[in-house]
Formats: sequence, structure tokens, C-alpha cells
Amino acid sequence: MATEEKVTYCRICEAVCGMVATVEDGKVTRLRPDKDHPLSRGFACPKGIAMAQVHNDPDRVLHPLRRQPDGSFARASWDEALADIGTRLRATIDEHGGESIGWYMGNPGGFSYSHVMWVKGLLDALGSQHFYNANSQDVANRFAASALLYGSPALVPIPDIRRTRFLLVVGANPLVSHGSLLSAPRMKEQMHEIVERGGRVIAVDPRRTETARAFEHLPITPDTDAFMLLSLLHVLFAEALVDEEALRTQASGSGWLRTAVRAFGPEETAQRTGIPAQTLRALAREFAAAEGASVYGRTGTCLGRFGTLTAALIDAVNLVTGNLDAPGGAVFGAPPVSLDELAEELDADTYGRTRSRIGGFPEVLGAMPASLIAEEITTPGDGSLRAMFVSAGNPVLSCPDGDGLEAALGELDLLVGLDLYVTETNKHADWILPTTTFLEREDLPLATLAHYVQPFVQWTEPVVEPAGEARQEWEIIDDIAARIDVVPVSDPRLRALGRLGLRLKPRRIIDLLLRRGGTSIKKLRAEPHGVVLADQLPTGILGRKVRH
Repeated sequence: MATEEKVTYCRICEAVCGMVATVEDGKVTRLRPDKDHPLSRGFACPKGIAMAQVHNDPDRVLHPLRRQPDGSFARASWDEALADIGTRLRATIDEHGGESIGWYMGNPGGFSYSHVMWVKGLLDALGSQHFYNANSQDVANRFAASALLYGSPALVPIPDIRRTRFLLVVGANPLVSHGSLLSAPRMKEQMHEIVERGGRVIAVDPRRTETARAFEHLPITPDTDAFMLLSLLHVLFAEALVDEEALRTQASGSGWLRTAVRAFGPEETAQRTGIPAQTLRALAREFAAAEGASVYGRTGTCLGRFGTLTAALIDAVNLVTGNLDAPGGAVFGAPPVSLDELAEELDADTYGRTRSRIGGFPEVLGAMPASLIAEEITTPGDGSLRAMFVSAGNPVLSCPDGDGLEAALGELDLLVGLDLYVTETNKHADWILPTTTFLEREDLPLATLAHYVQPFVQWTEPVVEPAGEARQEWEIIDDIAARIDVVPVSDPRLRALGRLGLRLKPRRIIDLLLRRGGTSIKKLRAEPHGVVLADQLPTGILGRKVRH
């Protein structure tokens, strides 16, 4: 029996901890933490370790499946699947135009650099705005706030937790999530280190979460985070606790903000938030006095009625106390591939450039609200959704009004699922196409590179060959695109090259981007455990990043 140990990393959550796979005769038999990973240092949570069971699950889809008239599925060949999908897709495009094709990509898609690139590339090449993803259930309003504050939705500050002395956690539970919009392996240890160096960690949450139990808990009435933050700003301005130099050099409109928060004194908001006025005043004073402090908000702050406002207010508190783009405060990442700069080059760092056909809602990073999918299908007219792909997601369960969406799916001319399983969504699909697990593909944590609390990059090759007939999502998209004579890339220059027969694969594109950032796939392959790029995140870069 041939046994190998192969270094890789987890793609279950944004901590992206290092792992080592035991491979016996071409089969993954075990996953364990990578003790030589410079950030996770031998830690990986049970979810990541359990991926071996998903990878080897006998219920996993390993061959193309075609839906039968009775609703069951029968195995088919890739040639049959691609021929039928291509023919039906071409017929839909001929009748309704490329703008009638849509795609929903679930959360795991964000952990595959090639998956994201090729999905968006296909829709851009078709001229369709029907791109939907899990961001609209979780984080789109954070990106919207960044677009309004900094000129780019891809520019998101993160807490400098390795240097901060006061971490105010609002609507997040990082002891369980390990961080979100934040890549900080061994998060629990890093948060305890804040306290060990004389700092504080306070969890603002309606529930006494695991994080709240481990540190300090400040209870709050659900969906009132914006009022709490407005009151913090009120106290900071009223008691002259603001950093006037930061206001002068890092922002415009501070006079408007100063005026706007006057009506939100802690006494006026206490009944709404449930936070006593004296408690909130003390919080503002202690936060302002700390040598390095950061407000960090996540899913809980995004899911309320005032999500975009709350995200903007979080950054405002950091700003007015001199903690935005400052050591120990809220800082900006230093990745070898800068997503905000890349998005700007591709003209993809957009917010509100286009609006949804139903309701006129703004796109965020090119994605429309997923809650509109059902109405986009059932409402006739130009641009209605007629054919749809769903990859690595289950919107019937994860989106609002799942029953309505489930009913609407039956009105599509074509529905194709790319997944590991038959789900509540793709059980309605005409085809289910088998995809690889993360152990069967090369990868780079592109989406998280800007969110590492210590600049870091890692490349992984596939641990094993794909099981059965599974293929990577980008390969499936490439094959489907070829059937309808489309080059599935967002950059018009690369599309033009593709039409001339020069079609770059994702690996080549990402290597070119890495080279521009001073490294390459070849260099990263020589360091399989990953490379720490700097000891600390840089500061003082806000002026270079913000676009007006």
C-alpha cells in the first residue's frame, strides 16, 4: 500500500487553517492539523477534519445525473449532459438573449479562486446581471458601506487583533466562527492574548454567546446596534474624545456627522437598546482612551434593518477615535493580490451601477439580492430569468421565502446544479453535475488574502485526483461556454484573446497576478505550508486606497 502525507489547507471557513492529508492508494483516509503551518500551528477545528468524511461520502454525486419525468435521477455521460445543456441554453439565448441566464453561487464558491472567476466571467460575457451569491444573505451591506465610505466595496478594514488593546465585538461570535471577513487562525488564543497584555474584549450581543461567556458581555436589544453606535459617537463628540487630526486628514464630512449624532444621546437610546446610559458613556470613554482599539462587527450587524448604516457607523467610531488605519485599530490588509485593485482594473468594484429589474435594488460587487430570484423568474418581460445554474449552494433553504423559490424553479426553461449532493434546490434541476471537493483541486485563498491579520499566502495542489467523474466548476463552465461560443472571462481583453484561440486557464491568470505582487505559483509550491509576508499589517495607507 502506497501512503503519502500531503500538505494543504482547509476551506470550510475564513481561518483557512493548515492541514495534512494522509493518502493511501490514491484515497484520502485522514485529515489532521498541520503543525508546521506558520499561523494555525497545529490547530484545525472538527469541521475541517470531518471534510474527509464528506469527501468519501457514499451519497456524494460522482457522475452527471439527468432528471427523469418521475422526478428521480439517472446517470448519464458528460457528453450527453453538455450536449443537452448547450442546446437548451442556446435556444434560450436565441429567444430571450444572454441577459436571461442566471447563476446562484453558494458560500463555498468563495473559497475557490477559479470558481468565482469563471462564474462571473460567463455572466459578464453573456451580458447578464443575474448573478446571485450568498453575500446578500450575509455581508453585502458591509461591502455597500465600504463603497460609500472608501469608493470600493472590496476595501474592508479588519481589526488589528495582534496589537489592539480593546476589541469591541458587535454581532459576532468569533470563538465559534473563527472570524468572518477576518482570517485569524487560532482566534481564541489571539483574543485571550488581548486580555493578557492588559486589554479588554467586550461582546455586544443579545445572546450570551460563547465569546460573551469567555470575555465581557454587554447585552443589547436585537437590531439596535446602529442606535448604540450613534450614542457612542454622540458621547465621543460631546465630551471631546475625538481625534481631530484623524478627522482632518482621513475624512470629509465630519461636521455633518457631529451634528447628526447630537439627537442620539445615551439617555435617549437607552430604552431602545437596553444599555444603561452610564454604561454606554463609560464604554465610549474607555474605548477612546485605549492605546489601539477596534470595533468589529459581523453577521449580526448585517442581518438587521440598518445593516449598511451599522457597518458605516462601526468605521466611523474607529475613525473618530483615531483608530482607523492605525496600529491596534481597524486596518487594511496587505495581500500579494489586492482584490480592490484587481476589481478596479476589471471594472468590477461596483455598487449600484446597475439595478435589479424587480424593485430597483443596487448590485454589490456585481451581485443582485438573492431574495429576488423567484420574482425574477415569475415576472415576465425583458431580462426575466429563464435559465439558471446553482453551484455550491442551496438557496431554497438559505434564501428568504424558500417555498416561493422552490415553486418558481419549475418555470425555468433550464435548471442545472453543480454540487456534491442532491439538495432541496437541485432536486428540481434538469441536470446535476458532479464537482470536486477542495481536496481535489488546486487553490489559493484569494477571497481571504486581504483579511489575514498577519500578511500571508498559501498555494495548494490537489491532494488526490477527482473521484468518479467529478470536475472543477471552472472546467464545467468552460465546457458549457464552448458549446455556446462564449469566452467566460470578465476582462474584455482576455475575451478578445480567447476568441483568437488564446484562452488562459485560471492557473495562468492567478500566476500572472501573483508575479505582479512579487511571488509566483512556483515560489509558493516550494513553501507548501504557506509564506508569512510580514510581521504586522501596514498602516498609513488609507490615503492611497480611498477613491473619491
